[in-house]
Amino acid sequence: MYNPSSKSKGSVELGNIILDYNSKKEFRGIQIMNASLLIREITGERKDAVKNMLTGLKACKAGAKA
Repeated sequence: MYNPSSKSKGSVELGNIILDYNSKKEFRGIQIMNASLLIREITGERKDAVKNMLTGLKACKAGAKA
């Protein structure tokens, strides 16, 4: 997931999660390596159900609370 209107200046790796930020140190995007495995572990869904969900994903929105 990323913000297409903002260029990535750098990133921070936290295991299988990579957080991207811009030149103002603002959050730009997130990459989740092995996302299907992580989602399966969190939700308990079957492998094929998670694969279908990720394959059909066209857009998403993320937010944060302070």
